Amino acid sequence: MFDILRTNNNSISSLEPRRYRRQKLNTYLAIFSIVFAIIIIFILFFSIQNYYSNSIGLSSNAKTNNSYSNLNDSNNNVTGSGFKNGNNNKNDGSNGYIEEDLDNMEDENDEFENVGNVVVKPPIPHDKNVKIEINTSNHYKLFILITSELIDYRKRNLLREFLFGIENNLEPCISYNMDLYYKFLIPPHDIGQNKELYKNFISEIIENNDIVEFQNLLGSNFTQETILNWVQTQKDYNITFDHLVLIGGNSVANLEEIDFNLSQNTEDDEYSANLPKVIWGNFETPSADNIVVIGTEAIKTILENKDLLKHLNYSNLITQAYFYTKENAESLSNNLQSLLFLNDDKGFIVWNGTIETIPKTPTIGVGNLLMADDLIKVTEHLSIPFVPPCHLTTPSEGEPRIAVVTSSSFEDDSNNCKPSILDISFASANNKRKYSQKYGYSFIPLQTSKRKIVTWGRIDAIKRTLSYYDWVLWIDTNSVITNYNVSISDLIEKFYLIIGKRAIYDVDVDEKEKYEKGKEIFDKKINIVIAEPKEGDEADAGMLLIKNSGWSFGFIRNVQAVRDKSTVERGSIWRVLEDFPEFQKRVLLISHKEYPLNSSPKDWKKGDFIINYDSTKCPAKSIANSLKLNVEKNSS
Repeated sequence: MFDILRTNNNSISSLEPRRYRRQKLNTYLAIFSIVFAIIIIFILFFSIQNYYSNSIGLSSNAKTNNSYSNLNDSNNNVTGSGFKNGNNNKNDGSNGYIEEDLDNMEDENDEFENVGNVVVKPPIPHDKNVKIEINTSNHYKLFILITSELIDYRKRNLLREFLFGIENNLEPCISYNMDLYYKFLIPPHDIGQNKELYKNFISEIIENNDIVEFQNLLGSNFTQETILNWVQTQKDYNITFDHLVLIGGNSVANLEEIDFNLSQNTEDDEYSANLPKVIWGNFETPSADNIVVIGTEAIKTILENKDLLKHLNYSNLITQAYFYTKENAESLSNNLQSLLFLNDDKGFIVWNGTIETIPKTPTIGVGNLLMADDLIKVTEHLSIPFVPPCHLTTPSEGEPRIAVVTSSSFEDDSNNCKPSILDISFASANNKRKYSQKYGYSFIPLQTSKRKIVTWGRIDAIKRTLSYYDWVLWIDTNSVITNYNVSISDLIEKFYLIIGKRAIYDVDVDEKEKYEKGKEIFDKKINIVIAEPKEGDEADAGMLLIKNSGWSFGFIRNVQAVRDKSTVERGSIWRVLEDFPEFQKRVLLISHKEYPLNSSPKDWKKGDFIINYDSTKCPAKSIANSLKLNVEKNSS
């Protein structure tokens, strides 16, 4: 292989063509690489340009050099004194939109509906052929209580889905208006240093409104006795029922089958009379007594005789009562004799780890499901149907579906404030929940703290919920609703008149005509309503009303497209409005003078809709005081 180093002429001459060919090949490769790189650069350039164009969804003629001062100049148009109309400003002496604008507005809306190819999900009405029986009595056939350890978040979510058909809280129960009522019971717990776990737990409570923490109610005890005592207190809140269903956190039960069995032969007077005394479960199989069905009279009788029923070999009070009555059948008092124990070792069984050993019939409940995967397997094997706790009530004919959305995330205060935001989290959420319940709005708290920049969760939460409703009202956690007498429909009515007054300045025109003009403009044109910021401030996203439309989804996408260039969401909202005047036409800015939508503590006065403490250094104390005053006002 070293022959090429020989210096004879033949060897040297034989190498020259080979070297020349190699050099020529290298030259071609270099040229090809340069050309290829140029092509790639052009492709990337046009791809980026196309992406930017699509993400903005507007033409390249949009004015991009507007300044914040331009947006805050006084200009009497219908969308808000804070906006210029870009290239569409008119010099014809008219204020806001004239008739020609309104005639063309449908075409403009069509253009914006297609922004981003958004698919808008309309509200789905109930099947008119299906008779809906709404229960407004607060009396339920079944009261279901599921005990659950605080850390078992996944199991609770699975049980919500499997037992009640609840996959998320985007269409929540406004009220329990069917035949069952349920709660999860959380035993006393010690969070210790795991603050993140507790914050997530608080979010779960606020989002689902179906959890009771026992340590806050009955001290350190968590037994069947304390649970039954707590159940008896529910009549003080007008909650009554026929049968209590106790389900351990490691168990699952077929609620439809339980209800069916209890509902048989109800025409028989003797059968019906004995139902309140029934205690149904498996009391002789160890660990199988974590699922029990018990009537209201049986609960009362057991609690009245609890000291007599103590049995050292059994921890559950109901199981103690079973064995006491069995062993002392000849000497029982009359009320204990009236108890009807049904020991069902076929219907209620214990999981032994093998799915094949569970008969599909007559199994009703299975205990000892220690792993979430076991719960999934057994539920699917038994084909357990879910029983919804509510009908999704629809608004009256012509009324919009409305959701009030807020954050269920409460971060620790960086200023070490006392009380902390976490301390007032439940009260803050309940302030908005009670307002929503008053008007039949869906109340939807969502976690917004999973993003690196927390405030960005706000726009994501709105995007998640908007397709289910006609209008979504976002309210910050640092805001308190201080006037429950103002509905969203009332607000929209006020917006009609505000716009009408902007559009028609003639003092001789009565308010009714201005109202009708404002309504026409609002219904055709407005998709977002925001409180107008003061000079130098950014858009006030602490309270934001947004309409379900393709345009609104296009706007949200544009706000998200510039999120990397703004540290907070409000700056991004304002930047989109600043850079693209086309968007300004669909956004209504309401000044505090026109209507106090979202008052600061300094500007707030009695009767204002909302007070916002976003600018307060330690807001929790001020929020707590406002919540207390609001509760006192609404309870008086």
